[in-house]
Amino acid sequence: MANGSRQAAWEFFGAELKRRREEAGFTQVELGSRVFVSGGYIGQFEQAIRKPQLDVAQRIDDTLQTDGFFERLWRTAHQGTAVRRVLCTCSRTGAAGNEHL
Repeated sequence: MANGSRQAAWEFFGAELKRRREEAGFTQVELGSRVFVSGGYIGQFEQAIRKPQLDVAQRIDDTLQTDGFFERLWRTAHQGTAVRRVLCTCSRTGAAGNEHL
């Protein structure tokens, strides 16, 4: 995957993280506390400044109950797989309109 596509995947990760965090009613600090990182790190993930480790993406899924969405997106961005090839389980994650990432 070209660097631009990879960056776009991380930007999508961040945008979805922010949307789902806010939907769940968490501040960055509250989510950070639940996944064992600082609220500042959550903000940096949301802005695609930093990239979370896989275990953090998995804890985000657990906390936000997103059925592995962030783990799948992490693997896509990290491994260089085309974003559109990773399918989300829209009915379980609430990602209506995002049938293909």
